[in-house]
Amino acid sequence: MKKIFISHAASDKEIVGEVIQLLEGIGVNSNHIFCSSFEGYGIKLGTNWLDAIKLELTDESLVLFILTTNFYNSHMCQCELGAVWANTLKHIPILVPPLTYNDLEYILRNQQSMIINDEKKLDSLYEEVIEWFKLPPLKASIWKLKSDKFLGNVDGILKKKYVL
Repeated sequence: MKKIFISHAASDKEIVGEVIQLLEGIGVNSNHIFCSSFEGYGIKLGTNWLDAIKLELTDESLVLFILTTNFYNSHMCQCELGAVWANTLKHIPILVPPLTYNDLEYILRNQQSMIINDEKKLDSLYEEVIEWFKLPPLKASIWKLKSDKFLGNVDGILKKKYVL
């Protein structure tokens, strides 16, 4: 079953929540999104969380790396990054300001990536998700409405939390 695995630092939960809402707005079923910071999207009670993460990282996973300073400082995020690289899984690095393309580290330097509030790259992410799941495309006006809302919410979070 194809899915999206959102690799992120738990302390970046607010911005990751916006990513989940965007994916669902595109048409991705919540059962096809794995995100360990949100109940219902992550690891079931009583499950060994390390084993669960290993099981979720398969060739059926499109991994979205939500890159922040918190991500780079998280040992678990670095483990997920290594697992994705070792298994050559499809992935998309998404930088959260104040990080820029110059802040891409390790194996991500050579990957086509995006900054989370770049409208053109957001359109490209939309196209990747539609293609990954073979979803019917949204009407252009509906996608514009959803992407504008996402960008507005993300900019509000960035002003409040990430950008000094």
